[in-house]
Amino acid sequence: MAKIVMVVPAHSYRSEAFLEAAARAGHDLLLVTDALIPAAGKTWQVERLGLDQQEIAAVARDLESHHPDLVIGVDEQSIKLAAALSDELRLTSGRSAAISIATDKAAFRSRLAEAELAQPRYIVSNLDHLAAGGDEQLRIETAALGDDLVIKPTDCTASRGVIRTGRAGLADAARLLRRGLGEDSPVLVEEYLEGPEYAIEAVTTGFDLEILDIFAKPEIGSGPYFWESFYVGTAPLATQALEEVRALIGRAVVALSLRDTPIHAELRVTASGPKLLEVAPRTIGGRCSASLRFSGGRRLEDVVLDRALGNRSEARPRLRPHGIYMISTPADGVFERVEGIRECLAVPGITGLEITTKPGTHVFAPPFTTEYLGFAFAEGKSHREVLTALRRARATLKPVVRPSN
Repeated sequence: MAKIVMVVPAHSYRSEAFLEAAARAGHDLLLVTDALIPAAGKTWQVERLGLDQQEIAAVARDLESHHPDLVIGVDEQSIKLAAALSDELRLTSGRSAAISIATDKAAFRSRLAEAELAQPRYIVSNLDHLAAGGDEQLRIETAALGDDLVIKPTDCTASRGVIRTGRAGLADAARLLRRGLGEDSPVLVEEYLEGPEYAIEAVTTGFDLEILDIFAKPEIGSGPYFWESFYVGTAPLATQALEEVRALIGRAVVALSLRDTPIHAELRVTASGPKLLEVAPRTIGGRCSASLRFSGGRRLEDVVLDRALGNRSEARPRLRPHGIYMISTPADGVFERVEGIRECLAVPGITGLEITTKPGTHVFAPPFTTEYLGFAFAEGKSHREVLTALRRARATLKPVVRPSN
């Protein structure tokens, strides 16, 4: 049994799965959270997760007497504070700096460029400059990227704020983002990559990369927005492509100093080989991890905690095809309900459904979506069977969003 400090946000899809994994293993938990919960032993309440260095040091002093073995975050909101506390407690060194680079899209791209790793060509700009039409230097730089571009804020997660546009429409796309985000923001402007897209779940022990599962994204689409719909695993990549993917992510892990951490990587396999879109030091988002199973009935969070504590016991992924349908928001407004739940659960191959957004929540359609409404899960004898089940589930589920006043 280990003593684990777990940083748990007030609102996160991922908290429950990690807490359950720690309980299954019998670990002693010390929670750091911004949730408004009753004061309890072994719980440290903080006003926010974005603590300054003085506040981090104060929390670490309180935790130090408990002699924790590990500090871990459960999602992108919490991993920065977890890394800072881990460094302050001298359990790690340099982890906070590495996490900061990996979670900032501009710094991430820069580090990959320094390491000469395959990724989209890009420039860094800001919304106000782009919305005003830029200057001659910007026109020269964007021309070098081609006519087919993607603009994305550097500090948004998932596909929030990501827009595909032609070069002539770049200023209009920037103005749309400026209105939706409500402020100027640094952004990447990247070349659009053709090719199938994949998500890779992995974990590092030191810098040793262990791939746990690979998901195809059969309907990521070609834009203008890229809100994800289906994940289907384990994706049947050809041997050469798989080795290229493994090598590329492995080199990125070293370049980004992402040791001893879960990895969620996303890439496109282009005509010239795989190119990295993201290498994040976290697990897959939403409730998607519920689709993953490993030898001994273990779940993804069990494996992540095992590896973080030095347990290298085998984690063979199940071979049965599986997948997830992520229910996106059809319009801006107030979420009321999802209709068709009974019909969805009657679809052959559908193994579960979770509606995760509470009625009354104000929601936003792409490209400003901040959360999925829910998740449907499927299994089958083949990837085609799984995808068919997920498509039928999508056809039955009807989110109801009323316009806000």
